[in-house]
Parts: sequence; structure tokens; C-alpha cells
Amino acid sequence: MNKFFAIFSVFLISTVSLFAADFEFSTGDPDMFKVKPISMQLCEDWTRSTGACSGDNTYTITKTMTADDGRCDIAGATANAIACTFGTFDSPVLPSGVTYPYIRVELSRTMWLRGSVTNTNGPGTTNLSVCHTDGSNTQANNSQNAEGNVTVDFTPTLQALTFVNGPGNEATITAGADNGTKTTANTDTSYMTSTCFNDASAQACSFNTLPSLIAQGAQHFMGASNGTQISGVGTADWNSRDYWMTAPYYASTEHIWMSDLEAADTSLILMYVLATPYTTKAGITPTLKMSFSVEDALDVDFFKSEVGGKDDVLGCTVYVGSPGVSMSLYD
Repeated sequence: MNKFFAIFSVFLISTVSLFAADFEFSTGDPDMFKVKPISMQLCEDWTRSTGACSGDNTYTITKTMTADDGRCDIAGATANAIACTFGTFDSPVLPSGVTYPYIRVELSRTMWLRGSVTNTNGPGTTNLSVCHTDGSNTQANNSQNAEGNVTVDFTPTLQALTFVNGPGNEATITAGADNGTKTTANTDTSYMTSTCFNDASAQACSFNTLPSLIAQGAQHFMGASNGTQISGVGTADWNSRDYWMTAPYYASTEHIWMSDLEAADTSLILMYVLATPYTTKAGITPTLKMSFSVEDALDVDFFKSEVGGKDDVLGCTVYVGSPGVSMSLYD
């Protein structure tokens, strides 16, 4: 299940209290997709352990975008049209003769999507046909996954989807479970299994929750970010749990680095490599172009949960999918 910044994992690991569930994955195109960029920087170089720009000529683009609380609907523009203008290079003036290979972007960890996804597994084991975004469904905390609406004739509404807690490249680099470079993304996906499964209190490890399953009585595998610290539990604790959900953010095809997401974080950091490094020229103001495709950018897991002596629970979890992103800086 490749997501915008992560691979979300959902697994059922036991049959405690006769708990049993099925998950079915599908993806679709949102008709609204709002992101809130906070800052953008041009970097000569950067530090992989922190995601911070380095060098003497880091340049912060002046943000001028204020409409809609500084959000941009990347699904709302027609093909090849400008969706939003983030800011300007007017002040301060760009230094001349500096080569910038990297772009550092800070985004709100909440994004706003609207759309419906058809269950392509149909009829499948859940017997659910469609999942809609539903703005009345909120996430109580940063460890709780978002849920959509499975009512067939429901009209989708704009829903805030907050990225749940999970480890990024800060954690994998610290643990030595990262084979990325400053120009290539990490492809080592072992951090969850080699570190978090053995010590749920390790850096940025989080095992997140699904509200409908909690309400039904399912017991989830818990980590430090859930407010319950279990140090060194290893896999033995699984025998008393029904499911676990994780959001590892440390391997991607879009960007080359992403920060950890922990409970107190309100934003996330992404590092990108420009297709062609740009060297500034005196008297010339460049254009930074970010292009997006929102095809298959809304992902869902349909689920059906059964517990002995209780009503079945039917629903869907909703995730930010994987919009295509490309960046270029040119005269």
C-alpha cells in the first residue's frame, strides 16, 4: 500500500475474544486535495540526520500565499494551469553564482481531501462497495487513523486527514537502518521489524489505532507514542493483542528524505532533489515550478470486523495517497 509519504501497515495478529477482521485495499482520485506549505528553502547542501540545509547560502523563499489559510488545492486546477503561487524571490535577493541542487519543504501534517473510492476487490469479504471522505469524522489524536463513510449514497465532503505518528529517516539513520544518500531515497524498510517490533519505545516507533475496532473491544499493539510505553516488549506481547497498525515514513519514490512524525509535531519536512541543479545569475529571477498529479491520490482500506457476541463493524480507513510530484528551477 504505497502512500504519499509512507507504507501504512494493517495486520491482524490473533483471535483474542473471537476477534477477526478482513481488510481490502483500493485507491481513487480525489476531486479536492488541499495542502498547506509552511516554508520552502533552496539548499546548497543538507544534513541527512536532521534534514536541515547547510552551507552559507541557504535561501528561504518569501511566502505570500495567504488565501484559504495558506492552503492550495492541487486537484482544483485544470491541466497545465497554475494552482497556487507560494511566494517570491524578491526579498532578499538571491545570491549570484550559487548552485542549488536541493529543495527543502515544510508542510502541515494535515491535508484536506474530498472524494470517493470504489472497492475494486468486489464483492470481496467485506461486501462494501464504496468509501467516501466525511468531514464530520475527526481524528482525536495523532495516533488515530482517519475513517471514511461507507454509506452508498453519501455525498463526499472535505475531510482533514492528519498523518499519524511514525518513524521517518531521522530514526532510521540513527539506528543505521538507512541506505539512502543525499541524492537517493532510502530503500531499507527494516526499521519497523528490526527495531520497533523489539522495542516499541525506540525513536519515533508508533503503533496506531482504528477507532471502530477500539469501540468493538479489539486490543491493539501499543507503542510509546500511543501514551502507553512498553519497553522491550518484543513480539511476545502480540499474543494478547488483536491487531497492529504502523506508518513508516522512511522509504519513498517521490522525495529523498522525510522527518519523523511524533505526537507533538504539527508539520513534516521533505527533501527533494532538483532534476537539474540550478546556478543563480545576477539580475535574473528564476521560477520554481512544482507539478502534481492527483491520480490515485486517495487510498482506503475497507474493513469488516467480527467479535463474538457483538455486532459486526463495517467501515473504511482513509489515507492520503501518492500524488506525483516533480520540481524544476529555471530562468
